Amino acid sequence: MMLGTLAGCVNGFSGEIGVSGDGKTATGVIWWCDRPDVIHVDIGRYESKGWRSMVTFSSTAISGEMAELPIVRDRPGWKVDSGDPKALEGGNTYVISAWPGDGKNGSFGQTEFTVPQAMNLNRDQVKFGIPGSVISRTKFLTWHRSYCS
Repeated sequence: MMLGTLAGCVNGFSGEIGVSGDGKTATGVIWWCDRPDVIHVDIGRYESKGWRSMVTFSSTAISGEMAELPIVRDRPGWKVDSGDPKALEGGNTYVISAWPGDGKNGSFGQTEFTVPQAMNLNRDQVKFGIPGSVISRTKFLTWHRSYCS
């Protein structure tokens, strides 16, 4: 009985989110099972009083099989919904999460990162998960595709 109750609280698998970089900027990398009409991204951190959202973004400029969100630079196609990306400080650990549409039917998961950690990855590397692993971009974009229903 408890398993059924817990399972009802978990969003379905819709894809994954990770972070990458190029030495100059940290970038969120998102792939999806079914291309959404809108993507929402939240970056925040856990503090003594619980979750604190620092900045949220959204985009309807969705095409192809993946999207990239420059976290601390200009981000064409992305709108800042709340917060200020400039408030993301280098030494803090953040969690980036994303979901399609209203989030009721799926999630792209979460990834823990620091801004310098993400910036220092090359474009061919993606960190994903909590506490997270660094894998090749190719593997990140294909690894869990079998989970798509």
